[in-house]
Amino acid sequence: MVGELDAMLSIVMAKSARDMVILQVCGELTRGNAPRLDAAVDEQLVAGPRAIIVDLSEVRMLGPEGLSVLVRLAVRAGEADLGLCLVEGERCLVVRRLEEAGLAERFEVYVTVDDAVASLRPS
Repeated sequence: MVGELDAMLSIVMAKSARDMVILQVCGELTRGNAPRLDAAVDEQLVAGPRAIIVDLSEVRMLGPEGLSVLVRLAVRAGEADLGLCLVEGERCLVVRRLEEAGLAERFEVYVTVDDAVASLRPS
């Protein structure tokens, strides 16, 4: 079962530069594997980044547990005064699910990682 869950979700630190961490999430962010995103964020927070970008553009399914992980991340980012951006790509799955749950206003969501990075740069 663990191997099956691993095949359904991949989380990779895509880039870490200028005190920003970019986590690229691919697959299904659902009950069985959503805690893996929590763990990946915990691992990155140890380094004390200024911002976290979660690239969800390759997520095929975003269940209620995945949404809960994102809400916890938003709370933790707020408490630590970290920038937080989500990237959804062209598919609009993330925004649609956030809107359905009444959570869209809690997140900054961008189409590309470059847009998210640009939004976090000091003016």
